[in-house]
Amino acid sequence: MDLDTVSKARAACLSEFYQVVHESEIAPVVDGMLRFLDELNAGDSAADLLNGFCYQRAMFELPNKPRKIKGFFGSADEPEKTKEYSVEGAVTSFRAYVFALRTDVGQVPPLGWRLSQVEDSEVLKKMATQDLSPLDFL
Repeated sequence: MDLDTVSKARAACLSEFYQVVHESEIAPVVDGMLRFLDELNAGDSAADLLNGFCYQRAMFELPNKPRKIKGFFGSADEPEKTKEYSVEGAVTSFRAYVFALRTDVGQVPPLGWRLSQVEDSEVLKKMATQDLSPLDFL
């Protein structure tokens, strides 16, 4: 599936939960990560690296501090008052994760872990189970 289709689908999904997210905010992140994986000649390990990055970001606030998705006073799904993400920041985080794995600092997901298994996050569940079809965007 092409980058534009994936970006539109992810932006539409995120826009259901937050302020409007444009595909122009998604596509450069995906492109940057894919280019980095190409630089590494990641090949068959690319999917594992991406899944591991999702695991670390979803399950940990800091390298060794587990994330509480659903707390007493709120949820990690709740929007922030100000935008706290950027294309550069997202790609840099991915690169840092991959390099951390090389030094055995990065978190590796348990065997068989998938983003759809994250409890208490409607956003992540929707993103993980979203059925992408190019025909939806014609």
